[in-house]
Order: sequence, then structure tokens, then C-alpha cells
Amino acid sequence: REGKNNLEARVKEIYGESFFKSSFYAEKNYNEFKVKIYASIPTYNVSNWQPTTLIINGRIIKDKNFLGVIKAAYAGLLAGNRFPVAIIYLNIKSENVDINVHPTKSEVRILNRNFINSVIIKTIRENFKTMGLRHSIKAEKSLLDNIYKNNELKFFTNKVNTIKEDTSFTKTETQEGLSTENLNINKNESYLGFARAQINNMFIVSQTEYSLILIDQHAAHERIVLENLKKNFYDNKIIKQVLLIPEVINIKEDKALLFNNKKAINRLGFEFEDYGDNSIIVREIPAILGRINTSILFQDLYEQIKKIGQINPLDSGIERILSSIACHNSVRAGKKLNLEEMNAILRLMEVTPNSGQCNHGRPTFIELKLKDVEKLFGRIS
Repeated sequence: REGKNNLEARVKEIYGESFFKSSFYAEKNYNEFKVKIYASIPTYNVSNWQPTTLIINGRIIKDKNFLGVIKAAYAGLLAGNRFPVAIIYLNIKSENVDINVHPTKSEVRILNRNFINSVIIKTIRENFKTMGLRHSIKAEKSLLDNIYKNNELKFFTNKVNTIKEDTSFTKTETQEGLSTENLNINKNESYLGFARAQINNMFIVSQTEYSLILIDQHAAHERIVLENLKKNFYDNKIIKQVLLIPEVINIKEDKALLFNNKKAINRLGFEFEDYGDNSIIVREIPAILGRINTSILFQDLYEQIKKIGQINPLDSGIERILSSIACHNSVRAGKKLNLEEMNAILRLMEVTPNSGQCNHGRPTFIELKLKDVEKLFGRIS
């Protein structure tokens, strides 16, 4: 029942400033229950559930079912072996909850549990949609700490692709189908600044007025493609491209699994038919994927479907399938990018949900304030 300010102070005291700055607060009030949530953004994650706390009617409760609900809210945003940190306060009318159902308080009986579960998932997900480029400060802090610990800095010896400055970006297209047309970007509006160089064909170096930014090109573009696929999948608007030469693919295991899910696979943007024996023929794929190895993609798709058994658009398994598909189109580490391609990625990151973290919960970029860089060289104290 404590107010938000008191709650905020307690969260900072118990969980620390780092968690507080890398989390969001939300609350929902209904006639039957009220919920307050502090939850970490995906790039702030840990190796187990230990820090997560569930408080029901003022008592700390251990409930595996609620942990599963929290994990479901982060589906597609965290690797399977990583966990978010959350503090959930639930106030439920006493007649609707029995906290004493289990001697160790490891579970509770709640009459409207399904509705509460859906509220928690929806509330967390709604906050993710508004985050955009927000990410955990742990990566920057770790990098700065590591630099400070070393008296001798080991500079990159790999080839750096230096880029001539050009800020006339009105429309940019690349082979991967990236486009920044109509974004009306100018220097003052671009959070991620403009590309200066590419390191080892893996990282984009960008500069803003006050920061130096390092972007993982593969992780960033993988998120862009995934969010595009997700939006169009749920809107039933995935655009297909017809293969000039249909691809015959050998399915080593039972291909009936694919045909049992054929309608859902069609909705994902694929058109395929039986081709006798252990083969299928693929005629169309999602247009956003461009030129890819269709055979490897379908083998990966088969493996993902085998894990979940049946594709259900309402289940978190669809997130894993879309993530697997997105990986096949992503700009790879090791690919040399020109100026337009790099800036196209930056502009799209700025308008893509969840673009602060890759599909596995790692940061897509690290921002170093120029004042911190100056401190490294002793220019300011």
C-alpha cells in the first residue's frame, strides 16, 4: 500500500541503482486486485530467479507458476538460460486468495489467476513496446571498468574501414532491403548519430554530439528483421516473394510435421508442396529474407516446429520460430558495409521496438559519453 516514492526508495536500497536505472515501473488497478511491477529491461538479466520477488498481500511468496508467467512476458527477448529481475506487488481481495495452501508458501490458490497472469504479461509487454533504444547501463560500466583496470591499453590491430562523413541521408536502400525513406532524419533528431567507421567488419562506430557509440551490426539487424516479421505476422501482412527457381528440399525426418502445420507455415510467408518420398518443393518465402539458403532455413524451421509440436500464434513458441527465421536474413558479422548501409541500420534501429537488445537479450549497442572518454585520457577529472 506504500506510495510510489517510498517503493522507489526501497527498490533502490535493496536492488541497487543499476537495477533501478535498467528497469521500468508499471501498475494496474482492478476491482478484484491491484498490481505494481518493477521489471528489468531485457539487457539487464541474470543467471537465475533468485533476485525476483513476488509479494502477495504483504507477504513474500515463492510460486513457480508466477515465475513462468514472468518468463513468458520476456519470450523472444532473452536466451533460454538467462532470467529477468522483477519485483511484483499483488494486492488481492482476501476471499479470492489462499496463501496457506502450501506449508512452505511455495504456491498460492487464486480464483482469478488466469486474468492476473494475462495482466502481468500484457503490462510488461506494453512497456517493451515503448522502450525503443533503451538498454542496460551494465555494458558501458563494464567496458569502462575494464579499461580503468589496465594501465596499458591494447588497441585494435584489425583493419578499420574509415568512412568519409556525409550527412545527406534522405533515402537509403541496401541489398538486404533496408530502407530509411520518409524517416526525415536530421542530425539533431538522430539518437544513434552517424557512422564514422566499421571495425573488423563486425561493429559500426557512430558519433553523436556527446557520445561515441559501438553497434553490433548482426545483433541490431537481427532485431530489426524480427520485429518486422512479428508485426506483419500478427497483422497477417507478411509479403511473399516467388522463387525464380523453386527449391526442392529433402526432409530427413517425418515431413508430416510440416504438413500438419502447413496453414501456420503459410501464414509465416512460406508456400510449399509435397514432392514425393522425403522431399518438399518450396515456391515462396517471406520477401524480407531476400537471397538466403532456403534449404538451411527450412531445416531450422523444421527443428523449431519439432520442439513445440504445433504452431500456435498465441503461444510463446511462435517467437522462437520468428527469431530463427530472422537470423537467416540478418547482416552478418564479417560483412563489410558501406556508409549508406551502416546509416540505414542506425535509422531503422531508432524506429524499431526493442532495438536496444538482440533476440537473445544482449545489448545491440554500447554508448560511451565523450566526457567518460575524456576521463580515460585524463583530460577531465
